[in-house]
Amino acid sequence: MPPIRAAVVGAGTMGAGIAEVLALAGCDVVLQTRRPQARERFLDGLAQRYDRALKRGRMTPAEHTAARARARATDAYDGFADREIVIEAVVEEAPVKAEVLRTLERVCPPDAVLASTTSSLTIRELAEAATRPERVLGLHFFNPVRFVRLVEVIATPVTAPTHVVQAIMFVKLIGMLPLRIRDGTGFLVNRLLFPATAEGCRVYTEHAATPAEIDAECLRWGMLVGPCAMLDMVGLDVALAIARNCESRLGPSYRPPPILEHCVAAGRLGRKSGSGIYAYPHGQPEDDPLLDAIRAEVERVTGVPPRTRFSVERLVVPMVNEAIECLAEGIATEREIDLAMTETIGLPQGPLAYGRRIGREAYLAIVDGLVSELGARFALRPELMVELPADGGLAVA
Repeated sequence: MPPIRAAVVGAGTMGAGIAEVLALAGCDVVLQTRRPQARERFLDGLAQRYDRALKRGRMTPAEHTAARARARATDAYDGFADREIVIEAVVEEAPVKAEVLRTLERVCPPDAVLASTTSSLTIRELAEAATRPERVLGLHFFNPVRFVRLVEVIATPVTAPTHVVQAIMFVKLIGMLPLRIRDGTGFLVNRLLFPATAEGCRVYTEHAATPAEIDAECLRWGMLVGPCAMLDMVGLDVALAIARNCESRLGPSYRPPPILEHCVAAGRLGRKSGSGIYAYPHGQPEDDPLLDAIRAEVERVTGVPPRTRFSVERLVVPMVNEAIECLAEGIATEREIDLAMTETIGLPQGPLAYGRRIGREAYLAIVDGLVSELGARFALRPELMVELPADGGLAVA
């Protein structure tokens, strides 16, 4: 079977990661970006991987030559005329993404699937900018793309069913796990994660724990990555854009923490810039005294917050509450919600499975304690709670 002809637009952390995964899966890939350093980095990184595979006997010389020939990078849209699927991964701004989609409609074949990997905009609003919206769908990957195999697949009411099937098969063929999610702001995973990461920022700004202490406790609880390290991995600028979009559509629980805005203004964007919540002087995250200075500046502008205490439940409860909301809204099924969180942040069990395991009364006791101590943001809407099911767990109306 000939390789899938794919293209990626945008060579930020997400776009470059997607293009790399596609190339390593054997696709014929074109990466489009105006940044020459990004093009060189993509091609040089792939060349190094292929050279190592050749040296270790995992590739023949002929396979090595063919693999290198399948990956290209361009500053325009050269080589898009025969693409079967194209993924845009440009900045999280609706006008920019809409303009890219309009360009792709001009340069790609009429039957090509046009996918967006937006994190917080809806696919419906992006598709409205297209001449043929039935070609548009969402393929939402997660960072780091090589290590998180879940991909949210999002269709609109007008997306052609054949394109949805093609997209799902494509995700499977590149070795990833497709998960159909209903269209909506933040889709599923980001809706659950961002209230928790915002709470992690509050824990630090309220002097309850350092970033390293927050993340270490989350790892002890069973997560594979803590909220502070996750923000740096995603990119604080990307996280800020997602939070702002979600706040405007979903409400104040997604309001970006002031320290996130100050870090971005100071050029602390995470791993990609060498500092974010952490500093990375040797490639590994380290607590940074300069972050304390930014916290002091936030306090000067917004006032000194009351000192609080840290418990991992401050991060878990927002995820469980949002999971219950998503289940009630029909965003995904209980199995899909739990699978999404175990696959993306490595929870030992999904948020709904956690609620069912400890039971309704125990969970509500935790919620009530957090509401009394820290405020109404931890409250779960009463109409979402119903009588205990037979197993004594948690359920929604």
